[in-house]
Amino acid sequence: MKMDPSPQEVLQIAKGDTEIATFITALLDQNRRLTELVERQAARIEQLELRVKDLERQLGQNSNNSSKPPSTDGFRKPTNLRTPGGKKGAPKGHKGHTLKFSECPDEVIEHSLSRCSVCSTSLQKEDSMGYERRQVFDLPEPRMLVTEHRAEKKYCPCCQRIQQAAFPQEVSAPVQYGHSLTAWTVYLVSYQMLPLDRACLQI
Repeated sequence: MKMDPSPQEVLQIAKGDTEIATFITALLDQNRRLTELVERQAARIEQLELRVKDLERQLGQNSNNSSKPPSTDGFRKPTNLRTPGGKKGAPKGHKGHTLKFSECPDEVIEHSLSRCSVCSTSLQKEDSMGYERRQVFDLPEPRMLVTEHRAEKKYCPCCQRIQQAAFPQEVSAPVQYGHSLTAWTVYLVSYQMLPLDRACLQI
């Protein structure tokens, strides 16, 4: 039997019994509605499955495997490369990183020796036997660099007017922030996603 028979065909199937024909028509109509519902749900399920896969892909992204900034990584612990119960230390195949002495340190601080640590004899007049070196790698303290621009003024004896040198084009106000500070603020707010008030605290 066809799934969408005409009323005449339904009546023939019911052998002329109108009550049975009405019941068959109701069943066929219910079956049609259920079929449409199943098709819509199947399409919706397919959309949701694609959405779940996309969300799982996004959740698996971090600053190491995508262009996302480190500030979006959250507090998830990084994957432990060590096997449970294994030996301590770096896992096999891990490339170590060791600081090396700089041949051109930015600052040298000499610690002089004035007395013997054992008998307290004065060593100020003794010749030095050399030094043991130790180096500390650190970031310099951030400080604001203020540059003052002065445009010279002179009197022109020819036209009898006071002339003034031109300021650089980027120096357009009596007091202003420079390009580097502006770029750093944009980096903190746009790339590191810091609120503006917190970014101002970093300046």
